[in-house]
Amino acid sequence: MNGAIHATPSGQGGIRRVGDRIRLHPRDVTDHQLQLLTRPGSPLHLFLLLLSSYMSYEPGDRPTILSRQFLVTFGIGLVVVLIVVAGIMYRQRGAHVELKGSILKVHTLGLDDSSSLAAIDFRFANNSDYPFVVRTVEVTAIGPDGQSISSSTVPDVEAKRIFEYYPVLGTKYNPSLITSEKIPGRSTLDRMIMARFELPLVQLDARKNLKIRIEDVDGPVSELVEK
Repeated sequence: MNGAIHATPSGQGGIRRVGDRIRLHPRDVTDHQLQLLTRPGSPLHLFLLLLSSYMSYEPGDRPTILSRQFLVTFGIGLVVVLIVVAGIMYRQRGAHVELKGSILKVHTLGLDDSSSLAAIDFRFANNSDYPFVVRTVEVTAIGPDGQSISSSTVPDVEAKRIFEYYPVLGTKYNPSLITSEKIPGRSTLDRMIMARFELPLVQLDARKNLKIRIEDVDGPVSELVEK
């Protein structure tokens, strides 16, 4: 359940630190396997040689499509290639790193006549086989006119103080999602984020929705959208 709370003290937004790391990307594994698949002597290489040999014949001299030897050889090559490709695709089914989830609840807080806060609880899952390492977390509000309004995220330490100072916000059950946090593969987590908007509470409450944009250190971006 979403709620709006008015208050007069003003809070300060924090500065994020960006953690940057180098790690193996799932696409590198796929590229390596494709190189092995197409190297000389591989099933796909032999299949392509067979097809190239067939196409090199003049139209009138090509082996007839009714040739049993040609059909058997061509069929075996095609089946082997399909099996190998299917195996690679099956092994890579969990290589796409992305967070899937939803925003559970939002509480808004008016700080003064021109600024307000949004405390957002959300749940997400990393269904891939690889960890998702957070590089940045950004929160935007979509106004009634469709305009995107940016915010500054509040550090977890300051968010805890705000919850303590304004007990009407309730209890801070979940830790804030922070930069450099590693979300293990095949896991589901609950997190929260607090964002400060430089606009009156009445305008924030008139929003269409909120969006949380989470970027991985290797580039993939996930978005959670308020419904």
